[in-house]
Amino acid sequence: MIVYAVFLSVIIYHLSSCSPTYHLNKFHKKGGKIECKGDTTTIVKTIKGKDGKDSLIYVPVTEYVPQIEYKTKWQVRFDNKRFKDSLNAVRRMYKDSVRTVVKTEKIKGKTEVKVQRVKSRWWLWLIIGFALAHVIKWAWTLISAFRNFPNGRI
Repeated sequence: MIVYAVFLSVIIYHLSSCSPTYHLNKFHKKGGKIECKGDTTTIVKTIKGKDGKDSLIYVPVTEYVPQIEYKTKWQVRFDNKRFKDSLNAVRRMYKDSVRTVVKTEKIKGKTEVKVQRVKSRWWLWLIIGFALAHVIKWAWTLISAFRNFPNGRI
């Protein structure tokens, strides 16, 4: 009975443990890198000749061996802080350039509005409006004078 309980507890412990992919992802998140670097090894082949002498042939073979680069959590924190500081510097730099562009565009807009106001002839339209109102008033009095004739309408 005890054997079954131990066996059952080992199975439950095994099923509740983390998977290897979880730990690999955690390793990558913390800044770990697995790189395959090529190591060159030389294989020596010995060929026996007819005269009794041995010939050595050197064959270079490249093997890719995974090498793990470890970083401590302090190195990862330092790298993240340095990256964050560089991003903040870039943001500040572009923020200043955006401010200057906005200021120059505002100044351009103000000068264009002033130029347009100078070019418009509002006083000419005022004179034309007064003249047109005077002509319409004169025509209205003329039409109303013809309405007062005894024989009726125009």
